[in-house]
Amino acid sequence: MSSNTFTRWMAGAVLTLGLAASLLGTGAASAQAMTATSTAQLVAESSAPVAAGTELTIKGSSYEADEQVSFWINVPDETTIPSDSLGQTDTTIEGTVIPLNATANTDDYGAFTYTLNTSGLPSGSYSFVAHGLTSQKEEILNFTINGSVAPAPLTVEGSTTVAAGTVLTIYGASYEADELVSLWINVPVGTTIPSDSLGQIDTKVTGTVIPLNDIAGANAYGMFTYTLNTSVLPSGNYSLVAHGHDSGIESVVSFTIH
Repeated sequence: MSSNTFTRWMAGAVLTLGLAASLLGTGAASAQAMTATSTAQLVAESSAPVAAGTELTIKGSSYEADEQVSFWINVPDETTIPSDSLGQTDTTIEGTVIPLNATANTDDYGAFTYTLNTSGLPSGSYSFVAHGLTSQKEEILNFTINGSVAPAPLTVEGSTTVAAGTVLTIYGASYEADELVSLWINVPVGTTIPSDSLGQIDTKVTGTVIPLNDIAGANAYGMFTYTLNTSVLPSGNYSLVAHGHDSGIESVVSFTIH
């Protein structure tokens, strides 16, 4: 970890140590650890315990205008994580703190939005800390990982409403490292297609599913890219499903042929 990252999160060392002690056993933040000037607020779109891999949208306010804000996570003692946790390739635990590489900048009203990728975190209670580099304000958001694994996200590059024959580039993440991923398409009832649809010579509809011949392979970080040839698909609404052979994780992305 670079010294720049180290100095960012170490700016709140006193607060961090107070929280680390309170995290042992309960994970609750200590009110005594808060500073008198810490009037900023953090809220998450979801306050319930979440599965590892869930992306939490966190909103902060009451910081200075156009201020840079750094982040870290306080974790229970003896927590261990892989280096690709939290969507980073170099994630490490320093004592009971995980420094986060990304920073945010507040808007003209001192507000920001940050997306926290919780992948790789084991079950337990955590606290997310936001530190204003100018104001020195720090605020805490507690969250809990419940031990299950969130469905891996699939995203499509560009529009999901396209003409037949468009090649869709689909990205998958949160699978296991080097995992094989099979794919199929769910189609509307009564759909009929020629055998050379989707760039395959033996394409057929089985019930309401089209099996795809190609298998994707996740990389060392559990991510893959797949190109879907939509040739000869009739107009309608479809969904592509990606199934991890080892993890059993399945994720879905919808698209429309017009």
